[in-house]
Amino acid sequence: PVVTEDGFDPEKAKKKFLLPQAVVMIVLAALASFGAFVDESGSIAVTNTEKKAAYLDQAQDAFRQLEELDDDRAYSGLILVYRLKEDWEKIMDMEGEFDEEALDEETRLLYKNMLWIKAFIELCEKDNVEMIFENMQTEEFKKIQDMVLENQVPICIIRNDGTGIGFYPVNSEKYGSCIVYYGIYENGKRQGNGVWIGYKDGNNYYAKGQWSDDYPNGYQTVQEWYGELAEDVNKRIISGNVQQGLWNGAVDWSFEKGSVT
Repeated sequence: PVVTEDGFDPEKAKKKFLLPQAVVMIVLAALASFGAFVDESGSIAVTNTEKKAAYLDQAQDAFRQLEELDDDRAYSGLILVYRLKEDWEKIMDMEGEFDEEALDEETRLLYKNMLWIKAFIELCEKDNVEMIFENMQTEEFKKIQDMVLENQVPICIIRNDGTGIGFYPVNSEKYGSCIVYYGIYENGKRQGNGVWIGYKDGNNYYAKGQWSDDYPNGYQTVQEWYGELAEDVNKRIISGNVQQGLWNGAVDWSFEKGSVT
């Protein structure tokens, strides 16, 4: 950094200015969410969503400038901004940009969860069934499952292209209390091709097919098997049409043991 003869460090001074500016913008964004800005008549002066987005954009810009100045505090700030924007894909895209130790504990946990979800999405895209179920036995999945169960609402991350992943609370004695959907979303609902994945104590459930209006609708193939994937494991496969989550019409059943069907 360039320091003037009188000891003034413009880079250091800029850092001191940018961090409080970013924090203030985040606070203002939070206030906008709660309708804190009104006109003289008491009506909301500007659409809360618009105000919140504008403040978060300014905070993001300030943190990006801090990043250019090699200030590690920028990364925790950026992750917080993306979290408030619900722009989860941006957090995933930050992988490898910085040292995780630069993050505070809470932000580091969020960041690691997002990287685990990113890797899980890649397994779903490759249809790597064996690794999908292996990852559903990890501590990372258990943490996400616990969050879903605690709040009893799904956690969904939908990318800009409409594909997404959702962790849904269910009540299945056989396949666990959290089942995963990966596939197409439209207006926040499952719509299009998707997979529905459940795992508990060696019981595996993998359904692949058409969804509409947030339900399985159309042709589905459901595979169920037990224990680790291996040649001598019994597997049941059901294929047919589904309407609002229920089999509708004739279905094909098959059972596998090793190479024999």
